[in-house]
Amino acid sequence: MRAFLCSVVLCVLALPLVAQSDPAAVKQALLKVDKDFNAATQEHRLDGWMQYFDEDSVSQQAKPVVGKEAIRAALKEQWDNPEFHLTWSPDEAYPMPNGKMGFTRGHWVLTSKDEKGNPYKLTGQYLTVWKQNKQGEWKVIWDGGAADLRPSK
Repeated sequence: MRAFLCSVVLCVLALPLVAQSDPAAVKQALLKVDKDFNAATQEHRLDGWMQYFDEDSVSQQAKPVVGKEAIRAALKEQWDNPEFHLTWSPDEAYPMPNGKMGFTRGHWVLTSKDEKGNPYKLTGQYLTVWKQNKQGEWKVIWDGGAADLRPSK
């Protein structure tokens, strides 16, 4: 009986080690959530963008913006412009070993009009860090990007 109890205790203690995530499945989940994030943003603009952010997220602008409501306030004017459009596509996803965090990187395209009404297009690369919350949802905890060197018209 003692040997049986010891075996049960050892199995319970070892369960977290055995229950490590499947890196390929987490990678696919990260790619999917990033694509879903883009789709929600295309459909709902700023509201779609914000639904993927954690309450304590950081958005790398000229200076880091910390907190979901601060991010919303910082981006509101640009998203209120009906000419402003931002799309992106992940190129790769990198899960962390625990399966609860990871990051995606990819390319983005921004189109809008300048103050004279002339259309312009910027392209660039981004990095988004994701964390799975207690409900199992992937949320952005850090997001940033950089424009390519030469804007295209």
